[in-house]
Amino acid sequence: MLDKLLNKEESICVVGLGYVGLPLRDMYLEYLNEERIKKAGIFNHQYVKKLLDGYFNNKGVNHNKLWLLFVLELWRERWMA
Repeated sequence: MLDKLLNKEESICVVGLGYVGLPLRDMYLEYLNEERIKKAGIFNHQYVKKLLDGYFNNKGVNHNKLWLLFVLELWRERWMA
């Protein structure tokens, strides 16, 4: 389903992914994992892990930070791979 959304010709609003039944936790773990973040070399993987851990443990992490990192990884996979 995610592949169909990302391969549409017209622009899509990625924010809508949270409302189509896709498990964000699993997607965050897939797209924001240590190996992927290290390979990209853009962000500090330890900081991303800290954000994920804080978010999953309800430690008051700003979800917007994770969402933006996630969307960037989706974009990178689609357009820079």
